[in-house]
Amino acid sequence: MATTVEAKQVFDGIAWRYDLTNRFISMGMDLYWRHRLSELCAQSHPQKILDVACGTGDQLLSLKKFIGPNTELVAIDLLEKMVARGKQKVQSNGHKLSWFLGDGIQLPFKEQSFDAITITFGLRNLPSIDGFLKECQRLLRPNGKVWVLEFSQPTQPWFRTIYYAYLKNVLPLIGKVLTGTRNSYDYLARTVENFPNQKKLSGEFKAAGFKKVTYLNLCQGVVAIHGGEKVYD
Repeated sequence: MATTVEAKQVFDGIAWRYDLTNRFISMGMDLYWRHRLSELCAQSHPQKILDVACGTGDQLLSLKKFIGPNTELVAIDLLEKMVARGKQKVQSNGHKLSWFLGDGIQLPFKEQSFDAITITFGLRNLPSIDGFLKECQRLLRPNGKVWVLEFSQPTQPWFRTIYYAYLKNVLPLIGKVLTGTRNSYDYLARTVENFPNQKKLSGEFKAAGFKKVTYLNLCQGVVAIHGGEKVYD
């Protein structure tokens, strides 16, 4: 996991080319991954959704394609540059849409404010998984759901070896060409490799009190969508 200061330093310097870099290094697959999360989120017909670590708003754009016009969207990110870019990209188009600056483990909202919480490629960048999940428990309404889309651990050993070689040796060079620095992509490789695998992260969901915990592997486990529901016994 990253410290708040480290994550802020890393992403502040690449906000201006964040979208281009995401498309390039994922070969456009990140848009498909986001859509899969949005499909899952929309199944419970949430009336109010919080997108944490919203970045430049790509997950919001995806959610807007799947949710009803009466669903309220709330976005929060630590970085002012990311939020400013997101405001330029994402138009409300009838949805009530609010933007905030803030920390993902100290969210400035009242208890039981949301029907769903999403976080896309942001959990690695928070200082505490448990801290985030506890905040989700506080903020979700009964039967509300949290959805996490994050880099994970490839399921096949042979592929995992190739994948980590790419992350450590190739991706930082591509990042340097696109953004002028490789530091952000050295950081990406390190945080991906150290991130809990699918079963361990599911265990953290359960430890935080979530029920109906699931995960869906995409692209051989390069990324996974994790879900959990706040259920009162």
